[in-house]
Amino acid sequence: MKRIIAAAVILVLCIAFTVGTNIYVNKSMDSLLNTLNSDGDGIYSLWEREKRILSVFLKHEDIDDLDMEIKNMKSYGEAGNDAEQEKCKVKARSIIKSIAEGEKLTWGNIF
Repeated sequence: MKRIIAAAVILVLCIAFTVGTNIYVNKSMDSLLNTLNSDGDGIYSLWEREKRILSVFLKHEDIDDLDMEIKNMKSYGEAGNDAEQEKCKVKARSIIKSIAEGEKLTWGNIF
């Protein structure tokens, strides 16, 4: 009986961790996307805060790709190259949407 209770507790903890992670990642991606759409300059400080925590939950390739685009966006903005900065914004939006889609709780993502 103790083993069944222990297994049930572990199962509940795993499900809670998965749901909690999903909620956090979705909120973070929504926040990044909203900041990118409204205030391009605010994305830099928000991303620096979020990437430390997101690196625990997400694939590192995704984080590296998004980090590179945000840094490129910042450097193009400082250089005054608005066309390249806008291209980086488009790529960053695409990566953020891709991460959010890949982290949704769907049967395809679970199995």
